Amino acid sequence: MIITGKLVDVSRYDTSTVGNPRYKCIILHNDEITGFYTGVNSSYGYSITNYRDKLVTVELQYKRNKLTLQNIEGE
Repeated sequence: MIITGKLVDVSRYDTSTVGNPRYKCIILHNDEITGFYTGVNSSYGYSITNYRDKLVTVELQYKRNKLTLQNIEGE
């Protein structure tokens, strides 16, 4: 699923078992809100905060019943 919208919230979530950061994010698009997570041990855990309050295009996929970030592009 590909969504374009404003990344309105980025909140720290549980770290992975090896200590890498994870985030829970919310994107506002077409007057709808979609929440998703950065992947376990994903490099996006280190860069997702750079996209806060910016217009982004995200690619999301369900992994273990959680909508998970696969790719992000922004301004």
